[in-house]
Amino acid sequence: MNIRNYILGGLAGIALAGSVNANAGEIYLPGIGTVDTKNKIPGSQHFTWGEATKDGTRIPKEYSIVKNIVETARYMEDVRHYFGDKPISITSWYRDPESNKQVGGAKESQHMSGKAVDFNVQGINPRAVASRMEKYWGSNGGLGAYNGWTHIDNRGKRARWSK
Repeated sequence: MNIRNYILGGLAGIALAGSVNANAGEIYLPGIGTVDTKNKIPGSQHFTWGEATKDGTRIPKEYSIVKNIVETARYMEDVRHYFGDKPISITSWYRDPESNKQVGGAKESQHMSGKAVDFNVQGINPRAVASRMEKYWGSNGGLGAYNGWTHIDNRGKRARWSK
């Protein structure tokens, strides 16, 4: 099954389950159509389209970015499980180029492709999260330690930093 069919199937299941609320924050995502920001991202039990799009204020304009968000949600489920299924709060996920510029993001930020997430694990200092993830994350991508959050991305090669 290709990723488009997987996403469409997941969204159809969500719609059939009756979790789409016409009065809530609906957004249009290229390649899959209208979804509610409260809907879980297909393949994810815990992360929503609202978390990935900053409550629908940062909407991807390309289907490739939507696919990256879905893939990254699966990585985030793995991270959540790695930390004993502690709740994770999202600080920043997808950023359009303008939003990325406004927050002082890197020119080639993985956030702009939907492959990066800044997050907090409940009850664990962000730098401790990054330290514990060092071996686990390996060469999957970037891992950054900040005072207020931990950053990971799935760029496919090792990158590390601390601020």
